[in-house]
Amino acid sequence: VVTLFAVLVFSIGMFACKSDEQKLADFMARGDEYREAEQIDEAIIEYRNVLQIDPNHAPAHEGLAESYMKNKQLKEGLWEYSETVRLDPSNVDAHLALATIALARRRYAEVVKHAALADLEYFVWLEDHVGDILNRQTSVLSTMIAWSCRIKAEIVAEDETERGRRALLNFGHTFGHAIETLSGYGRVLHGEAVAIGMVMAADVSCRMAKVDQEVPERIAQLLAAFGLPTAPEPGLDPIAFRAAMGRDKKATREGLRLIVLEALGNAVMTADYGERLLSDTLAAHLS
Repeated sequence: VVTLFAVLVFSIGMFACKSDEQKLADFMARGDEYREAEQIDEAIIEYRNVLQIDPNHAPAHEGLAESYMKNKQLKEGLWEYSETVRLDPSNVDAHLALATIALARRRYAEVVKHAALADLEYFVWLEDHVGDILNRQTSVLSTMIAWSCRIKAEIVAEDETERGRRALLNFGHTFGHAIETLSGYGRVLHGEAVAIGMVMAADVSCRMAKVDQEVPERIAQLLAAFGLPTAPEPGLDPIAFRAAMGRDKKATREGLRLIVLEALGNAVMTADYGERLLSDTLAAHLS
């Protein structure tokens, strides 16, 4: 917090004599530097100054920045922050500038996740607009951010205590956390691990005869189009992988529960997948 405050004071002084347009232009010009350094806290502080956001939001802002920075979940922090401060729609250009900073390609896993678990129409839209998104077309990015924010907000609002539907937001995470654990934290970034985990979870769904083979293939193709990995690095041991999955927060005394797809755009949580079937998925993806 002290560091954040120091950067904030420095930023205020630096911006004092500049016009709002120049502040925004300077901010956008530094976007790549922030993104590559993964400095979401510095980016948000500068962003807040550019937009002159109400100081009453500062405690929530600093808490979010610190929490998400530690976990390298830059995009998740951005979205939660944008919901917290209720951004003025007239500031959409600056909002999108911050999105550009936080949304390196590996962060698009969250976008694909929202579509895959909750909205087939959104998934098809993403398939049709990958190029526009990667080319940072403002109107397309605006639609994407609003769509994903709406999906997440609706799910969270239905289940604020995370005892039901909110768990679906962990689609791909059980496999992804095992990948992070066995690979060594930091070697595979969170978004990359979740991307791989979604492909594996979709494979389980297919083996359960809930979806056709086309579904995991489409998910993998969309993730790959965003520059995300779709398979773990060679050398992960299936037995150790299964043990790591067992430590997932969704595990109960009755066993591990997985988020699987009943259809593309419709996820459910289940413990009725069968260990043999899960072993087949692990063997297929860890070989």
